[in-house]
Amino acid sequence: MKFLAIIPARKGSKAIKDKNIKSFNKKPLIYWTIKAAVKSNCFDKIIVSTDSKKIQKYSKSMKVECPFLRIKKLSGDKSLVHDAILNVLNYYKKKNYFPDVVVLLQPTSPLRDINDIQKSCKLFKKLKPDSLVTITKVPHNFNPENLYLIKKNFLTNFNDKDKILKHRQNYKSFYARNGASIYMTSIKKIHKYILGGKIAYHIMQSLKSIDINNIDDFKLAEIIQKKFKYNL
Repeated sequence: MKFLAIIPARKGSKAIKDKNIKSFNKKPLIYWTIKAAVKSNCFDKIIVSTDSKKIQKYSKSMKVECPFLRIKKLSGDKSLVHDAILNVLNYYKKKNYFPDVVVLLQPTSPLRDINDIQKSCKLFKKLKPDSLVTITKVPHNFNPENLYLIKKNFLTNFNDKDKILKHRQNYKSFYARNGASIYMTSIKKIHKYILGGKIAYHIMQSLKSIDINNIDDFKLAEIIQKKFKYNL
């Protein structure tokens, strides 16, 4: 089974300028995702999809492929990463390269490590799902049973039922996609969706699941990495 890793890394970012190559614990942010992908030894190919010559040059220096620059249409704030993936697949189709599984690794999840990638690939091989995603357990205070809506000056129960306070251990367990750590999709389904059909999962630790969207996330992720040595 051939796994193709795609790392999407636009140059544009409103919240953090040049986010994907901003220094994160003394290395460009994208370095941590490329490093984990390479060292996992899971991938037949690792591709960086970017519209930046600087990111392209850096990616090639790390011995991964970045054969072309994205067109403007695929590089805007509202551009879909799914379209960027299909763009990569169309390029390699012309080169007669056909993977079995497409793996999306966002560079904004620098704490994802080799172990998470290897376990996800192993699960995909074993279960042969349509797609796979990494998840984390929803904290008890965000459990759907604890959610409220604000209507005028008062809180109303999200589920329209009067609340009976329970012990935490009696709550059902809920899980959420953890930012953008790992997405895997069968090549047979990738033209329809990135995540859908029969979905497998790999549970990640919540601290490793941080997805960097703003400068606070960036600083927090740096602290967590230094403290717990994730992906170092």
